[in-house]
Amino acid sequence: MAYFPLYIDLKEKKCLVVGGGKVALRKIETLLRFEAEIVVIGSSVSDEIRHLAGLGKLTYKNRPYQCGDVSGFFLAIAATSAPEINAQVCRDSMKLNVWVNSATDPNQCSFIFPAVVKNGPLVIGLTSSGKFPALTRLLRREIAALPVLAQEGNLDKWAALRRRIQQEVSDPRERERILRDVGAEVFSHPEADPGEIIARIYGKVAK
Repeated sequence: MAYFPLYIDLKEKKCLVVGGGKVALRKIETLLRFEAEIVVIGSSVSDEIRHLAGLGKLTYKNRPYQCGDVSGFFLAIAATSAPEINAQVCRDSMKLNVWVNSATDPNQCSFIFPAVVKNGPLVIGLTSSGKFPALTRLLRREIAALPVLAQEGNLDKWAALRRRIQQEVSDPRERERILRDVGAEVFSHPEADPGEIIARIYGKVAK
């Protein structure tokens, strides 16, 4: 079975993480990049998670998971080292229609937590549908190393130029050609000046 990639807005959405080890920390760090409101429940958590709580990045409840703790959350992540606790989190989530991911049993997940590459608004998610997570982590490193992803903030500049071309070029085929050619140039030469590329392909100077 393959999982359908679904991109959702997590900003200020309540997300529960049960557990406090390395796996939980990886999930938390990813959720923080998407501005989620995170609550961590666990009787023991790492120093890194305590530090994030001290910075106000998340709320930490120092206690074991209790049935029904998932109520009111948008999604839950069961990331303890105890399969029976993770299974309980999943059962509770399913009953309450809360999206849930289990670190120990992919068959109990309602969604897969992907390997994520993020550069501003550009987001790439990768998953092997639970079959080979090590492969997706390797692919993530390879994609993150692409030169085009090293140009922080360039996507906003290109988006502004794209809007300009959409407004000024009425012929849909010509508009598609220009945008396709610009995209190819951005991918091949991400360090290039946007104005020069636009002038060469579009025939006008970028504003």
